[in-house]
Order: sequence, then structure tokens, then C-alpha cells
Amino acid sequence: MTDMERARLAIKEHREIYKAILERNGDLAEELTIRHVENAKQSTLHRLDVHTREKEKTEKTNKPQE
Repeated sequence: MTDMERARLAIKEHREIYKAILERNGDLAEELTIRHVENAKQSTLHRLDVHTREKEKTEKTNKPQE
């Protein structure tokens, strides 16, 4: 998922949470919030993993020959 796609999904998730709050549906708001935080966590961990792999690849490529 691209950063832009995640941002769009986050906005959708926020709207759903807000709607549940307006409707005074605390159980749904809690469920949606938990799902939103989990999605954000997974997205962040994925981006960190990709960044780490790219950095390791670059370091191996630029490593001086012995």
C-alpha cells in the first residue's frame, strides 16, 4: 500500500470512528479505533521493513572490496 493509499484509508477510518461517536455507539467506536490503530501499526512496520531492506542492500552494494 502506498503512503497515499494509507492516508486515504486513514481518513476513511477517522470518518467511520467519528460517525460512531456521533451516533453514541461506543462499542463500534472502540472497535473501529482498535482496527485503525492496528492498520496504522502494520503499515508503519511494513514501511520500516522496506526501508531497512533497501538500506542493507545499499550498504552491501557500496561496501569496499577487501
